[in-house]
Amino acid sequence: MTTDHDPTLDPHLGRALRQAMNSYADSAPAPAFDAPAILRRTRRRRGLLATAASAAAVAVVATGAFLLQSPPSGPRTPLTPAAPVSPPVGSGTPSPSLGSGTPSPVSSPGYGEPSPGPTPSPDAARITVPDVVGRSQASAEQALAAAGLRVETHLFTDWKVPAGSVINTQPAAGALLPPDATVTVFVSKGRP
Repeated sequence: MTTDHDPTLDPHLGRALRQAMNSYADSAPAPAFDAPAILRRTRRRRGLLATAASAAAVAVVATGAFLLQSPPSGPRTPLTPAAPVSPPVGSGTPSPSLGSGTPSPVSSPGYGEPSPGPTPSPDAARITVPDVVGRSQASAEQALAAAGLRVETHLFTDWKVPAGSVINTQPAAGALLPPDATVTVFVSKGRP
């Protein structure tokens, strides 16, 4: 801003303003930087970020491992008691622990325990999930219901699979499930 050519402004005022601004600019304190404190804060933040990132990674890995575990297939073996259970006194049944001190070679269930029934094979009463990927939603639901399974449907946008077609199932085709288990069917909504 030049005041030399403007007749409406006082030339002394412009000169005084310039001198005041220059003296203020010359006397302003320089900003103070505490480099060691800045480095400490930066290292602390990086350490906290690294700790948070490693905790998140552990959580993701643990969740993935949990989700990938499959339920045990086949019947579970019953727990056996640590000591034999003796019948009540006066029941008329001789106790196997009396006598020679050696247990009886024939193992029989203790008093009040049910006798074990026939052990079913692991695949008995199991249903194989049919392959319904690529079928229409109605056809897939019908096939799964006919197999004795329940159906839960979720719709997803998919650019490659036509609308109304099955994208995937969970559990996948070929898995063995108990009767009346639920199979999640993912159906395409098509392009958005």
